[in-house]
Amino acid sequence: MHTFIISITFILFYFSIFLPITHGEDKKWAGTIIDAHSQYGCKTDVEDILYAVKHFRVNKTLFSARGGCRWKETPIESQLRVMNLVRDLDGKGGFLISTKIAGLRHSGIENQISGLKWLSISDKEFHKQAVGFGEIIVQHADHFHDELTTDGIQTDLENPRIQRAISIIIKRKKPVILHLELNDSEDSSVKILYQLKNLLRKYPDRKFILIHMAQATIIEARSLIEDFNNIYFLTSRTNVLQAIGKIKKKRRGDITQFGWISFFNPPQKNAPYKGWFKEYLASMVWKRNWKKLLEQYPDRFIFAMDNVFSKHWKAKRYRRKIRIWRKAFSLLPKEVALKIACKNANKMWNLKVACSTKEN
Repeated sequence: MHTFIISITFILFYFSIFLPITHGEDKKWAGTIIDAHSQYGCKTDVEDILYAVKHFRVNKTLFSARGGCRWKETPIESQLRVMNLVRDLDGKGGFLISTKIAGLRHSGIENQISGLKWLSISDKEFHKQAVGFGEIIVQHADHFHDELTTDGIQTDLENPRIQRAISIIIKRKKPVILHLELNDSEDSSVKILYQLKNLLRKYPDRKFILIHMAQATIIEARSLIEDFNNIYFLTSRTNVLQAIGKIKKKRRGDITQFGWISFFNPPQKNAPYKGWFKEYLASMVWKRNWKKLLEQYPDRFIFAMDNVFSKHWKAKRYRRKIRIWRKAFSLLPKEVALKIACKNANKMWNLKVACSTKEN
């Protein structure tokens, strides 16, 4: 009898040690999803957005107006365009006041004056209808490709324009989303991180969120999380589609960001090719260190897609991105996945969404 018990105990111990622990790898995540930051540009067909959000089960999307439209519409019209989209989504959308229209996204004193003037006007006009504010561009690589042609911007967190924009948002007691590119602007990354830490110390009761993970390394992200209680990260631009985009853009000779970090395994050799995505999705896994960090600090990460250009809203690409993330969430413990996919955004912007691990 004792031999039998010992044998059973050994077998259970063996399987607990040597078999991988799974969290739903056999099925995709069916729970609630909030996209905490995407954009609606004046060149994007609104019907593409309406179709994507309604048909691919994203429960709520927070939208801001992207720049590049000031010759077609006034800054107020840009904000109203987004508000109309949110209305048409009938509860599936939320309005973020854009911080980067009317020149605020560009360098130069004239752009600074114009951008801050219209941000102040938009704040006074729309703060009651908005759940928060969109990203503040601090660093942004040059863009010279078929989707966008514009000079980048290289400023810092002590720039008066940036400080004024931050102060407007803090006055409303809303989270501040910062666009930093620590890889694409690597020569100034030490200075930016130093300034960021000073900012976090200056406003310990205010929340700061880094879109696109700020292109941070695992060491940089962990250090910020462990040293500060008021720093958070948006998960946008961290999947295989950015890796594939980088391959395509380099082939064409495009100039754009190439410093995105990835949470997941790289694409297959020679991708993209016909059928590559299906093969990739079947074998997709989290990088061990990133998965460990998200599981250790699940309250600090917020799901976002940051769809920007018209192609991002086309059904095929949008569906692929959702499939990647539903697979990714299925590989996390359910409560961790629920926090990142829904609960954290729900709390951050007081969205009143019913977060669930089951389809709703």
